[in-house]
Amino acid sequence: MKTVKYFALALLAIFVQGAQAQSVSSERSYPYAFVGVQGGGQLTFTNYDHTKLITPVGAFQVGAQWTPIVGTRLHVSGISGKLGLRNVGEFKYKYATTDFDVMLNVANMLRSNHEDRCFDLYLIGGFGLNYNWDYDRVCFSRPEHHFSHNFRAGVLADYNLTRRLSIGLEVDANNLADRFNGKLNGENDWQLTAMLGLTYKFRCGGRKPVSTPVVELVYRPEPVQPTPEPVVEPAPVPVPEPAPIPEPAPAPVVKKVEKKELEVFFAINSTVISADEEAKISSFAQWMKAHPEAKAHITGYADAGTGTAAINTRLSQGRVNVVKDVLVRKYGVAADRIFTDFKGDTIQPKRNNDDNRVTIGVAEIR
Repeated sequence: MKTVKYFALALLAIFVQGAQAQSVSSERSYPYAFVGVQGGGQLTFTNYDHTKLITPVGAFQVGAQWTPIVGTRLHVSGISGKLGLRNVGEFKYKYATTDFDVMLNVANMLRSNHEDRCFDLYLIGGFGLNYNWDYDRVCFSRPEHHFSHNFRAGVLADYNLTRRLSIGLEVDANNLADRFNGKLNGENDWQLTAMLGLTYKFRCGGRKPVSTPVVELVYRPEPVQPTPEPVVEPAPVPVPEPAPIPEPAPAPVVKKVEKKELEVFFAINSTVISADEEAKISSFAQWMKAHPEAKAHITGYADAGTGTAAINTRLSQGRVNVVKDVLVRKYGVAADRIFTDFKGDTIQPKRNNDDNRVTIGVAEIR
């Protein structure tokens, strides 16, 4: 049990580190393959004290996510099991279960954007074969066969630490033949497993759109022999009267364009405005008050060097919203004069990566 605790603490530390740091973009093409390891505990249900029958379990998985919704995997789990009988005591055995599972991504069923995500939720269903051996004692009768079937249903909550690596919690209910644990009572046995695990994704090559060649149809008419035109005597050319001298046209009116620019920079993973940056907002607000006909457009950005696409989108939206809120609430600029947008890390207006944690605004009079 100490090994299971240490494994769980290590996975928890990785999860916290991944949640605090901004990782790389989570864009992923389909299909992709994956491998993973898991560790946790398992319990075989019986009429004995369940708290005394919890044993460690480990697993290895390899599979592929064929579409944003459907995936399959080969899952091998087991290590040791325990069963208890009243007035007899407890006994141990070893087992290994190999399953072929189908995985349905419920989260992708409910959202339109399958690429921009941090969390996935899978429903798992499968079947396989179980093998038992090395019983330390026999209850009623030793099973004639060590093999038994296994039907599985479960759920997997998976958090993407990076584009390749994820951490997940999986809980499965397994139905096995009566001879699974050496206790024969005329009914199938039930086993519950709960495991934490790490999964690594491999890109298998995304589906690329097949371009259809464009065929240009050019119509080339047959040459037509020209018909000779009749000879027409030229008409006398009248002598034109001198045209009046036009008056000079008035010079076009050029409308003067005035504008005021704003750049508010932020710290990494932050939407808090510092005192120096707020002074820029104050100057921008005073200019807009002095020019009531002006309209402002402000856009939030995030740097592409850190963070996932989802995190950077939220950061850029928060940065532009907090600048607008200061202009409206603190300095009294009318909200309908300010138009906002946010680009995440899709556009990098600055050459230096750190300078792209910024909200840029322009107010104009036209």
